[in-house]
Amino acid sequence: TVKRVGVFALSLLVLPYLPASNLFFPVGFVVAERVLYLPSMGFCMLVGFGAWQMLRNRRKLVSKSTKCLLISLLVFYAAKTQLQNRVWMSERDLYVSAVRSYPTNSKMWHNLGTQLEGGITLEQSVWLMRRCIEYDPQYIAAYSDLGVVLTRLNEKEEAEKTLNKAIELIEEQFASPTPHLSQRDILAYIRLSSLIKTNHTRLPEALRLCKTAIERLPDDFRVLRETGHVLLHMGKPTEAKVYLQKALELKPSEPNVNYLLGVTEGELGNLDVAERSIRRAMSLGPGSNVQVYATELANILRKMGRREEAEAALAQNSLSHNNWN
Repeated sequence: TVKRVGVFALSLLVLPYLPASNLFFPVGFVVAERVLYLPSMGFCMLVGFGAWQMLRNRRKLVSKSTKCLLISLLVFYAAKTQLQNRVWMSERDLYVSAVRSYPTNSKMWHNLGTQLEGGITLEQSVWLMRRCIEYDPQYIAAYSDLGVVLTRLNEKEEAEKTLNKAIELIEEQFASPTPHLSQRDILAYIRLSSLIKTNHTRLPEALRLCKTAIERLPDDFRVLRETGHVLLHMGKPTEAKVYLQKALELKPSEPNVNYLLGVTEGELGNLDVAERSIRRAMSLGPGSNVQVYATELANILRKMGRREEAEAALAQNSLSHNNWN
């Protein structure tokens, strides 16, 4: 019946949207296309059913007006769909559109600022992250990511301040009765550790940061790798090996952890194991680290008395490095 169809279409329009409407509990966003698929079916059904009812009207004026309205709607939504499809061409385009539509949404500014591979420059990323922080001064991930970008721009003093601010906000969250933190937030500890460990006098501080991160994120590959790396810098290969092996168990195909484990084994005098680890790192796709890996492999081979192989490894990987670039 007419009533049943109308109720069903209206239910399909309203009910699927209710859980994402923020009426009953916060869901973390205001509007998202992904929650409108089912409601749009209800909307189309209402429009189609209403048009069908009007087309049944025997008055020609009503019938013609309905046809014109339907054609206009089809043209309008076809054009709108075509324009909206462009927004989904890339993540960068999506977030640019979101920022234009919702300029006070800090999350969208942050997401746009992370699109370094999508054409955003480091300088633009800094501006976008700071814009995000203006709208939400408690946005931990924005401070953390801003610190990384500032480090890449060699603005290390500013980067350290920013990462310390992220850690300060994390500590505040842990002190609250209901902390709201993501795994990504905790990475601020190891990002600061990575920044300061180049200063050997600050290695103990870097290690404390890593240990804090491990307490709060014990099974994260990145935290374990950074802890092992810091211990290696401190001249503690035995302890470093424990963390690097745990990291390798979590992600055995990661080149850098294989390399670090190889360096650690070399420090411990296990040269055969060191050679295998570094060769494995090189086989997994060393990318821009090819020269670093090759140099360490040559050092290991020289310690083993295999000087000709060491020189060959350097020469071969020098050619690979040139091809990579």
